[in-house]
Amino acid sequence: MSEIAYLTAHELGARLRDKEISAVEVMEATLSRLDRLEPALNAFVTVMADEAMEAARKADQALQKGEPVGPLHGIPISVKDLIHVAGARTTFGSLTHKGNVVSIDAPSVERVRKAGACIIGKTTTTEFGCKAGGGNSPLTGITRNAWNPAKTTGGSSAGAATSVAAGITPFALGTDGGGSIRIPSSLCGLFGIKAQFGRVPVVSRRSATPTLAHVGPLARSVRDAALLLQVISGFDARDPASVSEPVPDYLAACELPVKGMRIAWSPTLGYAKPTREVLEITERAVKIFETLGCKVDLVERVFERDPVDLWMAEFYAGVGTRLKEPLAKTPELLDPAVVNVLKSALDQKLDDYYGKVFARYELREKNAPVFHGIRPFGEPDASGRRF
Repeated sequence: MSEIAYLTAHELGARLRDKEISAVEVMEATLSRLDRLEPALNAFVTVMADEAMEAARKADQALQKGEPVGPLHGIPISVKDLIHVAGARTTFGSLTHKGNVVSIDAPSVERVRKAGACIIGKTTTTEFGCKAGGGNSPLTGITRNAWNPAKTTGGSSAGAATSVAAGITPFALGTDGGGSIRIPSSLCGLFGIKAQFGRVPVVSRRSATPTLAHVGPLARSVRDAALLLQVISGFDARDPASVSEPVPDYLAACELPVKGMRIAWSPTLGYAKPTREVLEITERAVKIFETLGCKVDLVERVFERDPVDLWMAEFYAGVGTRLKEPLAKTPELLDPAVVNVLKSALDQKLDDYYGKVFARYELREKNAPVFHGIRPFGEPDASGRRF
């Protein structure tokens, strides 16, 4: 059953429904591959082998009885360790929460269970999702890139990305408050989606960054990511920011032509300094879009300056507030790099903090007309400003 590692979720689902393979066979192959690769990758903080096998057995029983099945029926999936899974630890990659067993599922986990997916475990994260460039935490150590163990996975969805890249599961649930799905997806050769805010519900009281939190898929194919996003999206009354409108048909959108679409291409966004190698790779990608019939507009400047300080003020203040007690009493348990950035965020004066919050909303309003196609890139608004 070694070929299972290279099947997409769509292919696995079809073979399961046609009874060409059983969910138990899929799970045995999945857990065997996990056991073999985990010593090299260090992608999981908690493996739920018994629970996963029981879920697979129930999936097979449902198929044998001819019961209705969901779109993820019998397919293995992992969940990042910032997302609650009932009966399992949610450690946030931190020694301060190493024994934190939760009793309730996050909305996204509820939905993948209902759709029939079999959860195999919780994947590693940087501490409270605070580091984007690396894949390490004080609790789990270093998570390695499946393509080259000497290279970083990126963060903070480190374990999710490298385990999917290694073929352990076809997709995974990750989180993104400032690049934590997109960065490791890029560094591990995957397709990851950070959907619009509120598309996937998040229970605000459980998140350290409720104004920035997103849950989304990481997958080896666009269609697998679309399938998972379809399942986890939609309104939930527990999240007041969740979108109440109907969920778009992401799978159907995968089949639509892209000819005539308009794409803004900015090599630097106005402030970044990418390496020549990165520019060459991205420029080749832009040319592919052009060959597909897209209209590509070069936009040299999207932002007047790097807006990262607006994001940092809000993200790290939220995490710092949640970790205020261990920061004061047991800082030695925390990642030193995280300690430094959290203390700096908590040292902000209230007017400075809210000044950045207001500046963030202003930035969003300023750029919204551009991204909604109301005003072309580079053209001035009513006040004469150009973006």
